[in-house]
Amino acid sequence: MVQKMISTRYQVVFYAENAYYFQYFCHLFTNLQERKIKICYITSDANDPVFALRNENTDVVFSKSTLAFAFSRIQAEVVIMTMPDLDRFIIKKSKQVKKYIYVFHAMVSTHQQYRSHAFDHYDAILMAGPHHQRELREAEEMYKLPSRDLIPYGYPLLDDLSERLFAVQRMEGQVLIAPSWYEEGILQTCIHEIVEGLSQTSHKVFIRPHPEFIKRNKTSFKKLLAKTREHSGIQIDTNPSLWNSLLSSDWLVTDRSGIAFEFAFVKKRPVVFIDTPPKIQNPEVDRFSNQPVENLFRDQLGFRLPPSSASEVGTAIHQLAFSMEKYSDSIEQVRKEVLYPSSNNNNAVDYILKQLE
Repeated sequence: MVQKMISTRYQVVFYAENAYYFQYFCHLFTNLQERKIKICYITSDANDPVFALRNENTDVVFSKSTLAFAFSRIQAEVVIMTMPDLDRFIIKKSKQVKKYIYVFHAMVSTHQQYRSHAFDHYDAILMAGPHHQRELREAEEMYKLPSRDLIPYGYPLLDDLSERLFAVQRMEGQVLIAPSWYEEGILQTCIHEIVEGLSQTSHKVFIRPHPEFIKRNKTSFKKLLAKTREHSGIQIDTNPSLWNSLLSSDWLVTDRSGIAFEFAFVKKRPVVFIDTPPKIQNPEVDRFSNQPVENLFRDQLGFRLPPSSASEVGTAIHQLAFSMEKYSDSIEQVRKEVLYPSSNNNNAVDYILKQLE
């Protein structure tokens, strides 16, 4: 199948690092498939649900060990990816591709949690919100980059989640702990204190360790498993789909993860932030004039708790429960600041179709 993939010229190629990323492509994939566009969907996950969506116009290819070989030989009008750092490491651009398009899988800013120059080699970027346009144009000016096509797109996943919200049973008082993965995050610093604090409450708790934490910190993960076994109301959630636990929960506890935006915007409820140090992948972040949105709006989206007080997360939730109305307007205001309206979603489809003319 890989040989067919590199010998065929497709109109559109998608690449997903694992099954989790299909949800970010779903809006584009569905719209293009309905138009009978010739699509190749490459996935590095043998269990990707996209295999069930193959048809006469859509090839689905599993590629992992041969990925670098295949990618440099792709023939397509458009390649769409959620993977930053294109053409900088293993994955190289093919000269037989007209446009490489990036889709965001988080609403966070472009210049703090991503590496420097992470988006330089994309020809077009589908922006979640106005902050992305400001940041990307500033990067072009700062690094003397050619102007890229920046498409106001939004974040169609939010609409999908909002629709699913009514089909998922809400578990009153349930807490979801969904941290980012980095050395100074919750999982590496204060998760045991959080577990101990919540064990003293009546809340049912689900912890979703980042997959990279499980893979790279096996000893720490085993210790966390052992800790949760001491408390019947606290469980580890490794389900491939995050969204059922997010939609059924009343409270989210996180550190620097972009999931805070998704939870607040869909559930319209405040977030408990453990104020771990910022997750900085780009040492040049301070050169930018635009402050990263994941730093800027924490107070408007919820309550911040220092890591030294992580065991008091149950008290923080109790306080938030009595101040819900305070956050209603501020969450909506932040949504307008960091997200294009859903009416922009079809801009991306129109742009892609134009490349196929």
